[in-house]
Amino acid sequence: MKIKKESMFNTLIRCANSCMKLGYIFLAFTLFPWAHECISVALRWKSIAEADLEFNDYFYYHCVCVVGSLFFALSATVLLRYMEDE
Repeated sequence: MKIKKESMFNTLIRCANSCMKLGYIFLAFTLFPWAHECISVALRWKSIAEADLEFNDYFYYHCVCVVGSLFFALSATVLLRYMEDE
């Protein structure tokens, strides 16, 4: 039984890491264009009316990936707690 719990723990940790990496990718797709628009307004390359300061659709995917990663990490933590009891 202990081997199954350890393999499940490792699987949950890998899933949490994968979701977090995917979240970082979506965060980059969200924040870099937004930061570019902010900088172009600050340097007066664009007027505030021309700038597109709304987040794109990837922002919501990033939030889902972070929540999923936290869920997998919490599940792995709970499983680790039960692994230590035996």
